[in-house]
Amino acid sequence: MKILLVQKFSIIEPLGLMVIGKAMKDKGYDVDYYLYRGKNISWPFKICDYDLVGFSTYTGNHLEVYDACKYLKDHGIKTAIGGPHASFFYDECKQFADYVFRGESVLSFPDMNDSKIYPMVKPDMLLPDREGFYSQSPEHKNNRIKNIMTSFGCPFTCTYCYNSRYKEIYPNVSVRLRSVDSVVEEANSLNAELIFFQDDFFGFNTQWMREFNGKWDKRPYHAQMRIETLTDEK
Repeated sequence: MKILLVQKFSIIEPLGLMVIGKAMKDKGYDVDYYLYRGKNISWPFKICDYDLVGFSTYTGNHLEVYDACKYLKDHGIKTAIGGPHASFFYDECKQFADYVFRGESVLSFPDMNDSKIYPMVKPDMLLPDREGFYSQSPEHKNNRIKNIMTSFGCPFTCTYCYNSRYKEIYPNVSVRLRSVDSVVEEANSLNAELIFFQDDFFGFNTQWMREFNGKWDKRPYHAQMRIETLTDEK
């Protein structure tokens, strides 16, 4: 099966899309990527070559995705919607797409099972398809800022944040940490001047931070932390 994974363009690497791409490739699927620009999704290539087009979308970009699904359906192409909007508006998305995936789709998408929310996977399964994605997006390959996740999830349940709703899907969720060695190894493989850690809350675990500080090569990085949790040591 030939699959096209689609998301709106941002110069920030679409790690979620790249993780799904790797999971699909590991299952033997032929995967391409397409980052569209603008409010109307056009297809500057032969879209009928694909058996399935999967969209990852946020609320606010969902209307153009719905229009694209209608277009593809008229041309006999199966569609799937995942990402934040699909997680919180499943029934609405189901009106437009053949498959809708809630939560982490690393297991459910490759299995083509959108009726079941699979458990959250181990962090070592959430690695992006950099080689495949970069081969189709030189703009991201040549960007001197590269993105990494060191943890998945957030220890807080703030009502102003999506995490409060997300924990209704995964009520027993806990923050999953990658090993420091795996993070350092990934960073060392990247041609980048700055690393952007996309974690919801970087370094919440002080012991992990101590090990990270001892092994990091002092390359500049950007990270997001909760200011009220900072200590002199952190």
